[in-house]
Amino acid sequence: MGEGKKVKVLVIDDNKEWTELLCSALNEQYISLGALDGAQGMEIAARESPDLILCDIMLPKMTGAELLRSFQSHPVLHKTQVVMMTANRLDAATQGLFKSHPNVRGFLQKPCPLTDVLKTVQYVLQTPNVRMTKPQQASPGTPPPVPVPPPVPEAVPTAIPRQTPLPRPGVKSYKILIVDDDVNCFQFLNLVIHRDDLIFRATDGMQALEHLKNVKPDLIITDLMMPGMSGIEVMRNLQKQKECAKIPTIFLTAAHIDDRNREMLTKEFPNLVTILTKPCDVKDIRAVLEKLLPRDLAK
Repeated sequence: MGEGKKVKVLVIDDNKEWTELLCSALNEQYISLGALDGAQGMEIAARESPDLILCDIMLPKMTGAELLRSFQSHPVLHKTQVVMMTANRLDAATQGLFKSHPNVRGFLQKPCPLTDVLKTVQYVLQTPNVRMTKPQQASPGTPPPVPVPPPVPEAVPTAIPRQTPLPRPGVKSYKILIVDDDVNCFQFLNLVIHRDDLIFRATDGMQALEHLKNVKPDLIITDLMMPGMSGIEVMRNLQKQKECAKIPTIFLTAAHIDDRNREMLTKEFPNLVTILTKPCDVKDIRAVLEKLLPRDLAK
């Protein structure tokens, strides 16, 4: 960073105490900004153009994966450096996708010492475009900075629309509806799906049918077992609608589906492309997506 420029660091985390603590500590050297949900974080990031974002993965209104997707499609934020944080134990595939994301420079497992976070921030800001292979460890006995009150962020809307991918010449963009009540699976799919595609999410079958009144996706990816209305019930409803009956669909399930049941489902739903077992293999789902959604340029 150039001399005389005060670096901005945005903390996005729904834990109010942790966010305030981080902002207070960061204020010793940087301009700190805080957001308590993903939508507020996106709004502040778009307005303030921070040099670095510390982002929790599990957030209300927009998840960490959705934020990364929105940053990539934003004209200013598409190269913003991000350090992801989580208290959840992610499966190896999802964690690997986060770590390999082009915007992600570091990954912190919470709870972690405040000094480790500050060391990570310092390392990332001093070594642009170098991806961390392991968290920066604080020196033994290093005391945390003396906290000072964080700045109060301006009022922002409680929700904002998802960012529409920026069109790139020669690249086809598709609309994909994900129907799943499992937020971890949703984050995984957000990281796997091509960055030029527009993703819609429904957490249950009824919400999916509401989406389909306004949007006709090029592909539906739905869980089989969901509260209220199962994936099979969603498909049966779609078969009654001429404009939706032929939309290619992928079933995801943690349950074992034997060959007999697979054959029955394939016969009942002509638009069913495949059934994938959770946790999905990255290569398997990417191969299916690339076959279903061809585009002119490579990823």
